[in-house]
Amino acid sequence: MMGSSMRHPIDSEDIWRRVDSVPGWLTRAQALELVRLVRLTPQANVVEIGSHQGRSTLALALSDPRAHITAVDPFITARLFNGPSVRALLLDNLETGGVLAQVTLLTMRSSEALRSWTSTRPVDVLYIDGKHDVVSLLRDMRWRRHIRHGGCIAVHDAFSSIGVTLGLAMTLPFSRTVVLTHRVGSLAVLHVRRPQVGERLRFLVHVPWFARNVLIKILLRLGRSTTAGRLGHTDRFDPY
Repeated sequence: MMGSSMRHPIDSEDIWRRVDSVPGWLTRAQALELVRLVRLTPQANVVEIGSHQGRSTLALALSDPRAHITAVDPFITARLFNGPSVRALLLDNLETGGVLAQVTLLTMRSSEALRSWTSTRPVDVLYIDGKHDVVSLLRDMRWRRHIRHGGCIAVHDAFSSIGVTLGLAMTLPFSRTVVLTHRVGSLAVLHVRRPQVGERLRFLVHVPWFARNVLIKILLRLGRSTTAGRLGHTDRFDPY
């Protein structure tokens, strides 16, 4: 950790070049937004839910050499990914990126990590990119109890994944502690503070963009990429 604390902050574009070498779905604009959020607080305490191969983990850690990242991922083997192999790739990527000493890796579900959380230091930034179903999103949002007033929550695949969007729809309009401020692509940025009345309705502004993304996903699965292109989506992957 001593060597890490002596490093100077890295230029944002240099961070992106390093992040982009790791496979994943975080866009340049989203990575730079994470950098901005971490840099709002010197020596930020960050919790990441869902690390995969470390694309977002690297962005969070490179933002500030004094930041500490707790990365939570169960690395479960599924149809597309072998859990232990992905975990090994994550550690390799963090070591190559020179940030391994900044990261505490918890190989468990976020609900387990939350139950066993003993840190008394408030969380400054929570990044959520776990399972994309309603129940998991609602469970991940329980971490807000550990976030300081004025801290941030960044939720990936918001307004592009039905489960995540529904989970936010069940939370934001009724929350007394969390405010949606803006989004960067599918990355929703929330702040922990009491919302004003009008801010509760801000969620509705992004519903048309969500509907567009659902339509694009359907078109891609039907092999109608040309039609999806007319909606402004030129990637062969889902919008994120």
